[in-house]
Amino acid sequence: MNPQRSIRHITKTEKPEEIYKMIMSGTIEYTEEHMIPYTCEDRAFLSALYLTGGRIGEVCGGWKRKVIGTERDETGKIIKQGIEKRQDTDHQGLLAEKIKIYSDRIEIIDMPVIKRTDEIIKKYGQASTLRPLLIYPLERNISDNIYFDQYVPFSWLLLEFIQNYAPKKGKVFRYKSNRGWRICNAYTEQHPHWFRAQASRFHINYIEKDSLKHAQYMKRNDFAALMKYIDYDVTSMLKIKTDNMIKFDWIDSAVKRIKRRMELSVNT
Repeated sequence: MNPQRSIRHITKTEKPEEIYKMIMSGTIEYTEEHMIPYTCEDRAFLSALYLTGGRIGEVCGGWKRKVIGTERDETGKIIKQGIEKRQDTDHQGLLAEKIKIYSDRIEIIDMPVIKRTDEIIKKYGQASTLRPLLIYPLERNISDNIYFDQYVPFSWLLLEFIQNYAPKKGKVFRYKSNRGWRICNAYTEQHPHWFRAQASRFHINYIEKDSLKHAQYMKRNDFAALMKYIDYDVTSMLKIKTDNMIKFDWIDSAVKRIKRRMELSVNT
């Protein structure tokens, strides 16, 4: 696995089309019985990571680890390290009840934010434990921002799994974070934060150029992390935005293939 762990260490930025191709070209050798549904689930999982910019545990769930027997001074600094063990809390990740499907969009309600350390929770409290309403398009041109269309094929990969294989209640994805990490590595040979990094960059470069709003979208409540997003960009004031890097001709053909698979699944 590529050792690059944090967003700032993942230096290469991929176009949405290339990320989609990577998801579609990757595979894991499941048994014949499980190949189609499990591959569909993997693609939906990776698409959800890219769409939301969420961490592994926030999308597919996992255990919250807590350090037991740790002593801290009045500032919260560790003066005696305890033993790491699993806490009883099992984060469920995305829940089927929290995903709403409409004819033109997918809405994700109350997506969890899993903070990685007890220090962050102690310092900033539990004020930012849920994401704001997340909306992703199933059709083009539902947003004034044309780059929003780049999300359409990823939304359809998520929809394909939800309609064909996902449970109607409870966890959307059957596995938890350890398995999620292995799936990310099998498809990308990268650390799972790779999807979070790609999502963050696409969002701030094309969807929301206001760095403070972007930090809120990504739920950055650590002031040191927030400062990295605060910047001034003169291009955000321009009425005409052109970018030859982003293409749009791939979107309709990608969606057409997904719809065809979904039709075949219904008829078999």
